[in-house]
Amino acid sequence: MKKFFALFSTGLALAAFVAGAAAAFAQEPASVSPGGGGGAPGAVIFGSVFAFGQVESRRVFPGMDRGFLQNFALYEPVYFIMGFDKPAAKFQFSFQYQILANEGYLARRFPFLKGVCFAYTQRSLWDITGNSSPFYDTNYMPEFFYAITSTSTRRFLGFRLLGAQAGYAHESNGRDGPESRSMNKLFARAAFVAGNLDGWHFVVAPKIWAYVADMSDNPNLNDYRGYGELTLTWGEKDSLNASVFLRAGQSLRYGAAQVDVTYPLDALYKNFAAYFLVQYWNGYGESLLNYDKHTQTVRFGISLVR
Repeated sequence: MKKFFALFSTGLALAAFVAGAAAAFAQEPASVSPGGGGGAPGAVIFGSVFAFGQVESRRVFPGMDRGFLQNFALYEPVYFIMGFDKPAAKFQFSFQYQILANEGYLARRFPFLKGVCFAYTQRSLWDITGNSSPFYDTNYMPEFFYAITSTSTRRFLGFRLLGAQAGYAHESNGRDGPESRSMNKLFARAAFVAGNLDGWHFVVAPKIWAYVADMSDNPNLNDYRGYGELTLTWGEKDSLNASVFLRAGQSLRYGAAQVDVTYPLDALYKNFAAYFLVQYWNGYGESLLNYDKHTQTVRFGISLVR
């Protein structure tokens, strides 16, 4: 138990350090506008469904530019959590990058091309309480896609369109031999919202895909991963947020569900710019390595992007 809490404290300290470093070296907050004007399109729509607010940042070293930070944006949730089941720790980081410069010729001549984006997400399961604390599995998920945002106020059954994406996604665990897992997909997803994004709201985000390229190394992977998933999110911008992820599997037998509940720590302690996260997982394939194994666990920790 002492080792668990010592390692958990170390993980929280690491997450806090990353958050501080990111805030210190960021130049400008990414923004989203119709046609992708200024910042990465769709940046605040997907992933955290999620983090509709933008991070206020500042330039610490005026005149010292080391990258096109204005083209970076939020994507999937970023967190570090731990539980009591092995592997105890789980963490994820993610970002999105708008490929074209906003003031370049192509972006000015063809504004719709600002929707061409690259994203990268990495998620690890870490047996942090085991001997030598080995990583259990890490999934690497690069994506290329086209994203649009919507400013339409038209509603159907109380929902309006937030935006949509379509593109190519790869996912693998970087191993070879019998433990190698990989898949390539063409995907499309959209997000719809009911309510007020500045207040209480409910977001529905379906995603569908088709497998491409060879899957002979894991021929039944599609049986467990299926061809679609659904994310439902309910919450308030600066308050409680609950997200439910659902995946059925091809034959509806190998399903998975993940529930994330977050609450901003600055609502309780003004000194902390992060969320407290409780995550519950029940189903097949929490990682690619064990895509055909059913697991159930609860973890808790810190989320920087929800």
